[in-house]
Formats: sequence, C-alpha cells, structure tokens
Amino acid sequence: FPPESVTKGLLSVYPNAKFLYIARNGIDVVHSMTKYHGFRDQEFASNCHVWSDSVEKYRYLAQYKNALFLKHEDLISNPVVFFEQIFKYLNLNFCQKSIDFIKNNIVHPLDQPNKNEQDALTQLKNRKSPFNSWTKEQQQTFTSICSSTMDELQYSTPHSS
Repeated sequence: FPPESVTKGLLSVYPNAKFLYIARNGIDVVHSMTKYHGFRDQEFASNCHVWSDSVEKYRYLAQYKNALFLKHEDLISNPVVFFEQIFKYLNLNFCQKSIDFIKNNIVHPLDQPNKNEQDALTQLKNRKSPFNSWTKEQQQTFTSICSSTMDELQYSTPHSS
C-alpha cells in the first residue's frame, strides 16, 4: 500500500480514488509471519515490529474520507455485511461470488497453497489464538512491542501465561 505522500499524489491525479484498509489482529499476523517463507527466518521481535510499524505507517488512512477501514475478523464473522460495505462504498453492484469464494477458500494458509474447502469460514472462526502456543519470551516480546497498537485497533492482548 502506498505511503501517505504517494497517496496524496494519487489523489491529485485521481481525486475520486478510494482505498480499502483492512486490519488484522497482530497476534494472527505475527503468527502467520513466523510460518511464511518471507518472514519465518526473521527474529520474532522483527515480525512484531513489522506489524506494529505497518499500522503506524497507514494510520493516516483513518482520517481520509476516501478510505474505508475494515477488520479481517469482520470478514470471517459476517462476510455478507463485510462485502456489502465494500460494494456500497465503491458504488458497485453487490456480487455473491465474493461471499461464495470466502466461504470455501482459505488463501495462503500459513505459507501453503490456497485451500479450497467446504465451510472455510467455520475453520477460521474456530481457530484458537496462537498467543498461548508461543513461548513466554515471545508473549512478552509481542506485548512490549505491540500492545499499544493492539489497543489502538481495539484488539485485546492476552496476559502472558
């Protein structure tokens, strides 16, 4: 996604441009990063910083009238409402294919090819937070780096076990 200076440039050329900003719980993002080939060899703390820094980098979008802020968890919990918001915001006719796709596909699950599965949404809803599977040190690292960003996005950070 472009930084704010590039976004301002795009808006000067395309004043009617619209942006979608979809945030995701930092615990899930950092966990995915520890599995994904582009990030798994990095220090755990580095992955925490990548997530937290990206939220800070794109915070400007929350103030833009031409940006719609959404949460990944809303996609999982209620994809119809999620996509209705997007289609309405973009002034497009609603398309059921978006719902059908998300109900039956998990895209890049932990660095694997896309999975086409029945009831993918239920699988995603039933996933337990990976926080408790992390070492105490990882939990503390995540909390020290990401807790304020988690609060900003209205996610809760569990206490270290």
